[in-house]
Order: sequence, then structure tokens, then C-alpha cells
Amino acid sequence: MRLERLVGVPLTDLTFHHVVQLVDGQVDEGFDLDFKGGLYGKTDSDKAEMAADVAALANVQGGLLLLGVEDDNGRASGITPVPLDEDELLRIQHVITSKIVPVPEFEFIRVPKAEGATEGYIGVIVGRSDRQPHAVVVEKGFRFPKRETRGKRWMSETEIADAYRSRFQQARASTDRLREIARQGEVRLDRDQCAWVTFTFVPAIPGEFEINASRLRALRDWPAFRERSLTRSLWSGLTEVGTGVRKVLLRSGSPTDAGLERYEYIELHRDGSLFCAIPHANAKRDRDGDNQGASFQINDEWLIDDALVALMFAREHAIQAGASGDVLTTLSIVPPKDANFPQLQLCHLRFQGFREITGRAAGELVTQGHTLDLDALNDSKELLIATRLLMTDVMNHFSIAEVMQITSDGKLRWNYFMRRSQDFIRDWANRHGIELIDETVGG
Repeated sequence: MRLERLVGVPLTDLTFHHVVQLVDGQVDEGFDLDFKGGLYGKTDSDKAEMAADVAALANVQGGLLLLGVEDDNGRASGITPVPLDEDELLRIQHVITSKIVPVPEFEFIRVPKAEGATEGYIGVIVGRSDRQPHAVVVEKGFRFPKRETRGKRWMSETEIADAYRSRFQQARASTDRLREIARQGEVRLDRDQCAWVTFTFVPAIPGEFEINASRLRALRDWPAFRERSLTRSLWSGLTEVGTGVRKVLLRSGSPTDAGLERYEYIELHRDGSLFCAIPHANAKRDRDGDNQGASFQINDEWLIDDALVALMFAREHAIQAGASGDVLTTLSIVPPKDANFPQLQLCHLRFQGFREITGRAAGELVTQGHTLDLDALNDSKELLIATRLLMTDVMNHFSIAEVMQITSDGKLRWNYFMRRSQDFIRDWANRHGIELIDETVGG
């Protein structure tokens, strides 16, 4: 990011020293940098001006709105510290969220002029947006500002139409890429003995995941592999880190002689996209030897874990790649090729370890793409809500109305997990601040 190169640190690490450097160097404003000598006023026109300044940055490449730095014809010229009280930040937040449509991603930084000082500089970091154009509510209509090298202007109708066209084209391109990554990943899977659950993630704003020898060594100790999901370790054991074209390949076991994957498998793409495949190999034949009723059985709790694991990996990879914005995701259940196992069965082991069938389905499931907020996945409750969203399609595929283990507001239903897993559930919930409830679905 240009601004980070300019100041020499990530914007979230900005200090009084860096602000002084901007003024001493008489740094020019730009398409991603806007100086304001003080706080915005409280009139309707002042609020509209604030919203327009933020939206103008979002309609280009994002950037920094810095309050407390004066400018002379677009060049930093002086310092006027402003109050750093929480009420002012809440007021700015309210204006941004109520007067800009759609609301861009933003965060605040407070830069005190000295340690413990109550005055200093307020920065509004506006993220690069995949939802341009952003409009400002002006009286009963909308106007679309755009940041230029110095100052801002209102976009023309032609520019507005072009921005909407670009948004829709980008959405189609993301969908096409999602399908292609899923297709390329799934052809690598050994389907002779396994059913597979696959997850594909594509960020709306791509990043750049550098692939080199140092990166490959670091992935062997990737912290995500040491995490626990709800009922088990996230990964059974990393045995190989390799490369493909513009991607890193992670395996938990050796492939077949034909080069097909038969254990957990992940592709980390350079743009921050991810493909994750997890095998389920529990085949069941009829007692009389007739395969007509044979099936592959999948434990519903393991599916919940699969989805949670994949979301964790996708989140961590996107962060490392510097991807941002929303993330488009899809989930597939890929049945085995063996015609002797025409049916997939969803089951559980909650009753004294005896397997109980809860749903049946034939054929492949490919969910429609879901759009998730990448930043929200850093919150454990939102992570569970996203897991439920993905798993709802799966449960419906097996003729089950809803996900029993997770509520719509991110709580865990204690009684829908195996007894042997409940210590893990309690530990995970405690570490992540998740509420456990004893609730019966439909009760």
C-alpha cells in the first residue's frame, strides 16, 4: 500500500512522530490521503461533507482521512490536535454508517500527541472496496463522490454506470474463479474409496501470497495446524508441503501412485483463494452382501468440524495474502465413483456410540455460493454463524430442516454432540467466549 510505504509503518501503527514527519515533509494529499485541520461540525452540511470525504476514498482505492493536520492547497502545513474522546468516534461512526450506501469498511486510529494525552489526531482508515460505487445520502437523493489527487468531485452518470458495471463483472469473475478452483481441486481427489467434502473460497479483493522457500518452511509450523476445532485437531498431521502453478499444496498423507489425493488436502492460491478437501471413508454394506442398499456414512458432527476448519484456514490464508473484502465460498459433497455405493447417509453417534441414520441423499451436492464477511470471521461467534450458514445447505440436502449443533446467533447446543466430545466442546467454548445451551431443536 502506497501510504504504508510513505510513512514506513502499517497505518494502524501510526504515531505522533509519523504525523510530524508528514507535516515537516510537506507531504501532498493524494487519491488515498486526505488532511483535515479539525473535527467536522454538527450541522447537516458538515455531516454530509464528512460522509463524502470517506465515500470519496472508498470509491477509489481506500486510504486515510487524517483529522488534526492542516493543509495549504493540498499540502500538509500544520498540526492542530483534536480531542480523542470516545463520543467523537461514535459520532463519526454514526455519520459514516447512516449516510453512506453501501457502508465501506473502515476503522479508527487514535494518535495521542504524547503518552497519556487526551488530544492528538484521529485517523479514519478506509478499506479498498469491492462494492463500489458508494453513495452519499444528500437530502432525498444520492450523490457519488470520488477522490482525486487533491480534493474530490462528484462522479458523472457515465462514471456511476461504469462503476456498477465493474462491480457486477467482478462478481461474475469471482464466481467463475470459484468454480474453476473447485474443479481443478476436485479432479485431484481419489474417489475410488472415499466420499469427499470440499470447500472453496475466493476473496473479492485479491491479495498476493508470496511463494518462496522461506514461506514453505514456515507453513510446516503454521499456527492454524496447532489449533483445535470443536471436537478434534484441525489437521491429522502435515506430511508434505509442495507447489503448483501459483499455489502451495499441503497434504496430510502421501497421494496414490496415480498422484491422486487420499488424505486431507489444501491448496493455498497466491491471490488468497483456498481449496480444502476432507475425505470421509466409512463404507457400509448390507448384511446379506447385496450392495443395493450400500452407502457411505458421514457423521454430522464431523461435517460441522470440517466446515469450521475450512473457514479457519481460509481466514488465516487470506490474512497472510493481504486479501480483503467479502469472500465467496461454496461447499461440495463429492460421492465415490464406485457404483456399489449409490447412497450417502448422514448419521450421528450420540446414543452410547451407536450409529443412527438421520438423513439419506443420492448424488453430488454443490451448494450455491455464499458471500461471507472476511473481517467478521475473526470473531468466534461470527465464525460459528458462518459455519451454520454453510451447513444449512448440507442438512437440507439430507432432508434435515436445520443445523442442530449451532444456533442462528452463534451458540452451541451442548446435547447435540457426542458425549466423548463434550470436554473438547466445553474447552473450545470457554476459550472463545461461546455460550453453551441445553436446548432441543423443535422442543
